[in-house]
Amino acid sequence: MENLLNKLEIDSKTCERINESIEYFKSLDKDTSEKIFQFIENDLSDYLLKMLCFKKSFDDLEFDEDKAIDLNKKHDAIIQKGEQLTDSISNRIIKKQIRAFFRDMGSTLFYESEMFEKGLKKLRGYPGDFEMMDYVYNNQFSAKSIFGQYLDHYFLINAYSQAVRGRKNKMKEILVRILSAEENPRIFNVPCGPSRDVLEALSTFTEKIQGEIVCVDNDQEALDFSRNSIAQIKNSSVVKFLKGNILDYVRHPDEHKEELGEFDYVYSIGIADYFPDKFLQRFINFSFNLVKDGGVLIIAFKIKEKDPSAPLTPKWVCDWEFVPRSYEDSIRVIKSSKLDNYNIIKTEWEESDRICFISIKKK
Repeated sequence: MENLLNKLEIDSKTCERINESIEYFKSLDKDTSEKIFQFIENDLSDYLLKMLCFKKSFDDLEFDEDKAIDLNKKHDAIIQKGEQLTDSISNRIIKKQIRAFFRDMGSTLFYESEMFEKGLKKLRGYPGDFEMMDYVYNNQFSAKSIFGQYLDHYFLINAYSQAVRGRKNKMKEILVRILSAEENPRIFNVPCGPSRDVLEALSTFTEKIQGEIVCVDNDQEALDFSRNSIAQIKNSSVVKFLKGNILDYVRHPDEHKEELGEFDYVYSIGIADYFPDKFLQRFINFSFNLVKDGGVLIIAFKIKEKDPSAPLTPKWVCDWEFVPRSYEDSIRVIKSSKLDNYNIIKTEWEESDRICFISIKKK
């Protein structure tokens, strides 16, 4: 192991964590410990050595699609092996420690991708910040090194990255539909992140439009980024930006309802998959109570049965996990959110068919 750590050029602090993990794995029951070390000594070590070999094998400075496909198969294979291992273990703490060990062992390689690095370091406390989402929307490499670009490629072609781009496109389509058909609609977008859906929707209009879109986020940098982007387009005056904390909204709903007022449409395309059922029910209840009579709440959900392998790459490489829900689970959460006088009027799917938008109308 020491020889491998030296080859990987892992820093001393990460090496300490790795050694602590190894001692922890040794302390487990014999069967579990043996399974973990078999994975480490055979599968993981082989994968990392292949990555090092690949990194040193470049004979040019251009990205090669065929090489990327071959490398992506190796990434998929080790993640599948790791998932098989953790599936055989019931203890959640051990599962988490195995994935953390995987990330520590691969850290010097993974950090060559800015996307992976951001996910791992969680500079804002969580992996899916507005910059990460903007990388996914742009669908372009951010890494400077060639090896990092291969890692970027792997992240960008992941099923959930494709779905997130599709989700943005679907929300843009919905916004264009609303702004084209309705007179002076008031729309609430929470949390807004980089607001790409709003930017692209408004950019389709050559004539001045009426309405108000209130974009809310707790990250001031996300708001500043969104404001600066949208300021460049014709209908930027339609958008208002507000710093707000979803957790505080849910904990003090009456206070914030008075502050925010009522809306024709309230939507959230990125938050449902992070909240457990009980908190999500409270969020849906708060959001629905901002909707005027006859208005609509739109919530987007990743649907687990559409692509069971989709969450594995973000979970293993970036410690980026989601609450898994089926379509039936999503409907059940809505119906158990203590909403009055409502109809679920529509379900729409983004282009990859992995994320659905459920529209709930207030009677």
